[in-house]
Amino acid sequence: MTFPEKIVRPGSYVSLVCVASGNPAPEIKWFLDGIWPVSTRPGTLVSTYLSSNGDVISYLNFTSVDASDSGLYHCEALNEAASVRHAKRLNVFGQLFIRPLNNLTALADSKIHR
Repeated sequence: MTFPEKIVRPGSYVSLVCVASGNPAPEIKWFLDGIWPVSTRPGTLVSTYLSSNGDVISYLNFTSVDASDSGLYHCEALNEAASVRHAKRLNVFGQLFIRPLNNLTALADSKIHR
């Protein structure tokens, strides 16, 4: 499960790939800065395939990235037996973009897991 860190210019095509194997075949999910699912905005597509040798191959493709696509991406492969993650940054040149935080409700003195 590897994909390299990338530094790209706005408007670039970017493809991240995650390959995993297991029995049963694992499900692969993509996260951006710990949030799932990854954006479903136009131009972002996740495609997952089962290869002839049993590997699960998942692509996260961006037809045209912008600064809001920057962040820590990780793919998680999981099945009944185990789960494994791999993470790398995608940095897009451009104006600083700050991703808004999601609202979170919690009880006092409780632990928060993200």
